[in-house]
Amino acid sequence: MDADFNFLSTEGDSEVVKINCRKIISILGAHKVALWFYDGSTNSIGFSDDFFKNLGLEEVGIQYDTYEGFIHSVHPNDVVNYLNAFHSIMSGAEQMLKVRFRTIGKNEQTLWFEDSLFTCLECKDASAPRIIGYRTNITNRVEEEDKFEYLKEYSKKIIDALPEFIFIFDDKYYIVDVIIPLKTKLFHTREELIGQPLRRFFEPEISDLYERTIRECLANDEIVEVESSMEFNGVRFYFQAKVSSFGANQVIWVVRDITDKVKHIEALELMRKRADEAERLKRAFLASMSHELRTPLNAIVGFSEVLATNDLSPEVRRNYANVMQANADLFLKLVNDIIDFSLFDSCDIELNKERVELTGLILDLYNQYVDRMKPEVKLIVGRPNYPIWVETDGNRIMQVVDNFITNAIKNTERGSIIVNVIRLNEWVKISVSDTGKGIPHDMIDRIFEIFEKIDEFSQGTGLGLSISKQIAQRLGGYIQTESVLGKGSTFSLYIPYYAVDVDECMANGVASPQLNNGKKIILVVDDSMSVFNRLYELIGDNFRVLWARSSNEAFKRIQKQMPHLILMSMDLQEQSGVNGVAKIRSLDAHVPIIGVFERTEYNRFKEALAAGCNEVMTKPYSLVRLNSIFSRLL
Repeated sequence: MDADFNFLSTEGDSEVVKINCRKIISILGAHKVALWFYDGSTNSIGFSDDFFKNLGLEEVGIQYDTYEGFIHSVHPNDVVNYLNAFHSIMSGAEQMLKVRFRTIGKNEQTLWFEDSLFTCLECKDASAPRIIGYRTNITNRVEEEDKFEYLKEYSKKIIDALPEFIFIFDDKYYIVDVIIPLKTKLFHTREELIGQPLRRFFEPEISDLYERTIRECLANDEIVEVESSMEFNGVRFYFQAKVSSFGANQVIWVVRDITDKVKHIEALELMRKRADEAERLKRAFLASMSHELRTPLNAIVGFSEVLATNDLSPEVRRNYANVMQANADLFLKLVNDIIDFSLFDSCDIELNKERVELTGLILDLYNQYVDRMKPEVKLIVGRPNYPIWVETDGNRIMQVVDNFITNAIKNTERGSIIVNVIRLNEWVKISVSDTGKGIPHDMIDRIFEIFEKIDEFSQGTGLGLSISKQIAQRLGGYIQTESVLGKGSTFSLYIPYYAVDVDECMANGVASPQLNNGKKIILVVDDSMSVFNRLYELIGDNFRVLWARSSNEAFKRIQKQMPHLILMSMDLQEQSGVNGVAKIRSLDAHVPIIGVFERTEYNRFKEALAAGCNEVMTKPYSLVRLNSIFSRLL
């Protein structure tokens, strides 16, 4: 080796140089640092004394004395990176570089090293440069770095997985730091928060609470729990925090967003209140039904027993029969209200929309109620002198207005009840006004709730207006109420107005023809004698009323003599009414057939109309309703 360049050797003429070199190498070796050099002209490599021992290579069985042997000892994944650094120094592109690499011992031990490479300043041959390097065993440092990176990533994943975010405040109530999980979005960025006083972001009341909590934690060195809320963009958020001291003048604030939890609790509380209210209403309903259903039944049973006696005059019998009929109608209305309420409550109700002329409908209601007015109350109908045709459910409209009129009668002792229909641009308004007792202001909205009544002692279930409101909504309309206590009330039903071709309605026979004065035949098909007797009493003076107990018997009668109109029960026990209608239609396609049902069932209404019925109606038979049908179809 060249004596001028071999300054790493302890051999030499100067004893001082030897001593100093040994001291330097000894000190470096204690720190697991060793020197080496490379001579480009001879492609040879040299090492300081105890090179392999000081670097720990000797312990893992690694020795080499050539450049090629060294490169062979480098981990395959690090060879390219090391050669690139080495060639940068050799080419003069860099004067100094640091490069890390691994070496694998005979027993698979991994040692990490860092080489600091320098170009020799005394190198005179640029084509064959000499490199000086010192190599450091950094295995412990790399392990510490790996451990630190692991802990850093581990902590980051824990923080990201937590539902909390962390604030650090100092004793001046400034935000020192904010730690935010990956999926958590705050109202402000971390950069906007750090270094700012908390009062800049929180409401005064919340800021006072936070400052008191900070003072308490710093004074007592205890963990404090605090709950608070804040409003952002019109939405209120709720938070729960655990606060503890963090050093001499700081506190750490671990915050959890509990907005969803609070809203869930509020929703559960609302559900509980609704359940309690439903239970209260159910009990009130059962108590009310017990009374309301017994009242008409008792009247019917009582007067039927009286009628069984033989010493009553015809006039008294007629009065008692009228009382029984009124109570039967009341009982049926109660039952229908309960059924409708059940259907609306389960969203199982259907609407049967058809072309309806509303001024005629209002006139039917007038005829139905004019004789039921109290002695000092007058029923007045206001309607335009032109027809108002709409596409709607006429039966449901009648039901709503019927409820309005019934309530008006109950609450009006003198004066008038006015029923009015008018078209208002895109709406049709049907109103019922009375001069009755009126409604307290705080009850106007409540009366549309189920089982609510102004007078707890008045007759009725408290379902009528609730059902009416639901009908109005299902028809695309609404109900408006105006009332002055002691002066009267006005209930108005608004339904959408859809234009209908009047000429087409007239062509299809919807308009009422002139009544025929001749005595025509009405065939009643029903398996109940009492129903036939009731009908006979109602229309026997003007029509010849025949009776068939079944559809087969009706078919035989029709073969002998065709009636002018058939009232066909759709609830016959022997054979379905639909089949009976189809059988009759096979004989005559034009005779009017009215399908009669025990209760409102729109799916069956459609089946009856599809089978050949001209119209459908529900029991009990109403003379007003029958006369309306007869006037149109006979």
